[in-house]
Amino acid sequence: MREKFFDISKIDRSVIEDFEKILEIVETINSNPKMKEKLNHLYLKNSTY
Repeated sequence: MREKFFDISKIDRSVIEDFEKILEIVETINSNPKMKEKLNHLYLKNSTY
């Protein structure tokens, strides 16, 4: 039977550290409106619909 909840203890520590770094980057971007605007502009410029 499939587990209903994900067991966080099975995650490798390096994956958690990488995720923490990503969260830190996202928080930095969100706290800096100019950076957020530039990234949004790059995203829109490079995205294809």
